[in-house]
Amino acid sequence: MKVQKDVVTDDWNSQAIALMVLGGTIFTISFLGCCGAIGESKCMLYTFGSILMVIFILQTIIAILLLTSKDKISKHLNEEVFGKAIAENKENEVVINIQTNLKCCGIVGPGDWKNATISCNHSQPEAGGEAGNRYTEGCGEKIEELVSKYSNNVAAGAMVTAAMEVIGALLAFYVARKLHSGNIV
Repeated sequence: MKVQKDVVTDDWNSQAIALMVLGGTIFTISFLGCCGAIGESKCMLYTFGSILMVIFILQTIIAILLLTSKDKISKHLNEEVFGKAIAENKENEVVINIQTNLKCCGIVGPGDWKNATISCNHSQPEAGGEAGNRYTEGCGEKIEELVSKYSNNVAAGAMVTAAMEVIGALLAFYVARKLHSGNIV
């Protein structure tokens, strides 16, 4: 993403950099664990285990926040994203994607818009479809269902990953403790 500048926009550029930083961080943490175990370094193993515990705590906090703020996320999408677009009677890229993918129109229905928008159509007029064939269901409830469904999945995935991190940290602490006492097999 970073190398192909003709394809990538500024939004993708910052995401590419973030992914590279994340990859480097994961590599460094993994390096501590692997080299600590191979080289029998207590310091590296304790550092590895401590970092995993910090990540576990952060992931748990994020999962809890995600589960407790589903309503806020839905409200933000409905009021901020759709509300501003409807007030200006101007679709933005996010609204177009939501309406097209969820097959809906406006927050409550197509009546939210002063002028009907193209993304509210079942078939796009430029593709030869009829302009009057509009979605009648609003996006508000669909967004709430989607956020509720996927926030539970993301939180469950985060907690499973967090459990694996706790196991990794405990094993790192165990090996470091055994190295310290000289009872390593």
